[in-house]
Amino acid sequence: MEVLAWTTKRVLAPLALFFVGALARYLYLGGSSWEVFDPAELSFAMSMLSLLVILSATRMRDTHLANWLVYMFAFAMILFVALFAWTTWLEVEIETAVTGALGTLTESVQGAEIDEGIVARVIEEGVCARERAAVEQIRSFAVGLSLLTVVFALVCKVRFKLED
Repeated sequence: MEVLAWTTKRVLAPLALFFVGALARYLYLGGSSWEVFDPAELSFAMSMLSLLVILSATRMRDTHLANWLVYMFAFAMILFVALFAWTTWLEVEIETAVTGALGTLTESVQGAEIDEGIVARVIEEGVCARERAAVEQIRSFAVGLSLLTVVFALVCKVRFKLED
């Protein structure tokens, strides 16, 4: 019962916003897709999870083990914050490039009827292919690292008896 309470408080609570965002994108996109997992949201949630595990580890009696766990989860937290910042920056770069290219195109074809949604997708695929590929790689890395971090946190709770 204690493991369930700890897991709810230290693992599920930080991931709640990520799951709500994924559900909203799932409903908006109308089906399952890899795009429902936003790497920035996931990275932010995992940095919060790492911080909460650090707080649990500082309450341990074995200071050597506590320090080791704090260092491991502090490293994970820094890594997730960096992934969050990098992904957010890439998304801003993509939106800025698409908006700029769409504005330029709209000015050049004034008076003609164009579907801005289709043009924006074409521009995004052409102009931002490198940035989109980087976001996809970050998404894959963040999901894998997040699963590993969650499993490691649960193992630490059970094995080392982390407290609330």
